[in-house]
Amino acid sequence: MKWFKRISIGILLFIVLVLLAGFVYEQISRNMALKKYPPHGSMTDIGGYKLHADIRGKGGPVVVFESGLDGGGSLAWSKVQDKVAEFTTAFSYDRAGILYSERGPQPKTGEAMAEELHTLLNKSGLKGPYILVGHSMAGIILRSFIKNYPWEVAGIVFVDTSHPEQLTRFPELAKAMEALPPDAMVKLASNLGLVRLMVKENYPSTLPADPTNIINNALFPSSLSAVLEEKNEFAPMSLIARDINSFGNIPLTVITGTSPNRINDFPDPEMGKKFIPAWLGLQKEQVALSTKGTHVLAPKSGHYVQFDQPDLVINAIHKMVGKSH
Repeated sequence: MKWFKRISIGILLFIVLVLLAGFVYEQISRNMALKKYPPHGSMTDIGGYKLHADIRGKGGPVVVFESGLDGGGSLAWSKVQDKVAEFTTAFSYDRAGILYSERGPQPKTGEAMAEELHTLLNKSGLKGPYILVGHSMAGIILRSFIKNYPWEVAGIVFVDTSHPEQLTRFPELAKAMEALPPDAMVKLASNLGLVRLMVKENYPSTLPADPTNIINNALFPSSLSAVLEEKNEFAPMSLIARDINSFGNIPLTVITGTSPNRINDFPDPEMGKKFIPAWLGLQKEQVALSTKGTHVLAPKSGHYVQFDQPDLVINAIHKMVGKSH
């Protein structure tokens, strides 16, 4: 039976070598990605760790972009920010651990992320009042910012943002999140280079060769751990955000993607058919957060309105900037 033992050892060594090769490949790839695609903005120390901010344009009020549950961070606004920078200062950034930003010690709670954003804005020399523009999960995060710093908010634009009660009102979403692979398995796949090799995501209404997609895919594996943290905090954050149910008279524009093609985002078409009217109802509730709330429908857009219909988002921001003067 010696031959059996030798074969077993040989197979084990082979597996170890493959795993080691994958780990080395991923580390080299991450270093090469950062060299090839260095930060396009500035790295600012906010208390022992640095966050990446991309500041363009001049004048005020400062438009602050907050991304959703997205490893692309500031890249999520690539089709909007330059146009906004033509008429005011446009600020986008990467949350801790996302894209170029260092992870830091703060927990991934709405309060902590709002505080990090506020600190970064001040450290960057950008004073309020701000126009806050958020996509998807940013609608949860920004509620904490608005609650803590209402005097520094001149206006809000929600771009198909999350609702604090969406998981309870539409439990199919919660089940879909629970069906995702275990975090440990995903992290292992990322550290061994499998995510880099097998997962290529493109933003809607863009080509694979778009620089936004190329940079996002090159840096996504290093952002994945923080993205998973934020995913796991979504439900607890939503519970807290649910109690932040009024923005007073701060002007608010809610933009909702209403394309019928959103059905294709779901593995089950019937689930998609139920989701669209439920989502529209939740979005209408968000409009009521402000006594000066307005609702804009984006009939050619899915979840990423800023890519499907960027002009719609730009125009909403332009109007909001005009109201603040």
